[in-house]
Amino acid sequence: MKEPHRWKKGERSPNPNGRPSKPEAEILRQALEAAKKKNGGKHLIEHAVEQAYKSENLCIAIMKKILPDKSVTEIQGNRIIVTFEEKPKDAA
Repeated sequence: MKEPHRWKKGERSPNPNGRPSKPEAEILRQALEAAKKKNGGKHLIEHAVEQAYKSENLCIAIMKKILPDKSVTEIQGNRIIVTFEEKPKDAA
């Protein structure tokens, strides 16, 4: 059985400053913005796509992240049915 919340509406919040910030995310955003300015305004994603055209391995890695895995191919007469299935979030 879950314990009821300690904080009750109308009482002073036990965390008046709100949820703690995640400094790593903000540091990453700043680094990406600095790199974008340094590289003529090119976003990291644009750069990765350009590099994927040059490297087959990088292209495959990016496509595996974008497209779901093919799970079933079924041929019925002149029709081909391909069923895709997303991997669970915890799968690698």
